[in-house]
Amino acid sequence: MSKTRERILLAARKRFSVLGFYITSVDEIAAYAKKAKGSVYYYFTSKEILFIEVVKADLHLMQKELENVLKLDTNPQNQLIHYIKCRFHLLPELKNYFQALKMNTFEESSFLNAIFDDFRLYEKKTIAKLLSNIKDNSTSFQNNIELLTETIYLLINSLELQIKENKSIPERTNILENSAVLLLQGANFNLKNQ
Repeated sequence: MSKTRERILLAARKRFSVLGFYITSVDEIAAYAKKAKGSVYYYFTSKEILFIEVVKADLHLMQKELENVLKLDTNPQNQLIHYIKCRFHLLPELKNYFQALKMNTFEESSFLNAIFDDFRLYEKKTIAKLLSNIKDNSTSFQNNIELLTETIYLLINSLELQIKENKSIPERTNILENSAVLLLQGANFNLKNQ
């Protein structure tokens, strides 16, 4: 990546996180990066494309941290709890991702759909991987991993919706952690009684 492109991305990340997508102008980003406006458009064809790259950088950081959770030397249930904690404790640091979450509820931000679709796939695969590592070889449990994955993913999304409405992150994270534990316990209980 060229130094100019990197500098523009860093400037955009800072400006978007402070002022927001709608208020930040390409002129401001160029000035903050100490580059000509034409340089911004040379690397990024629009403000939307630039914001997408900034949000992708936030998502990349989140994925990197979540991958570290998968490397923890603990049982899969604890990994899932650590995954949830990590996922939501990162939100305050990832201001542009968080802003994109808020924007994505409006029609005019449909340009963000592709990156959110990619992250959804990543997240579902990661949750399924964690669940498939649970030492329960029963056919019934293995057949329900997809359903459990979808349920945990929906819980995570519902928490994000509540956080978008300025609810407390720690309080909501505890609710999600407890829900995930209950789901796993319920799945194990139901499987043992079959």
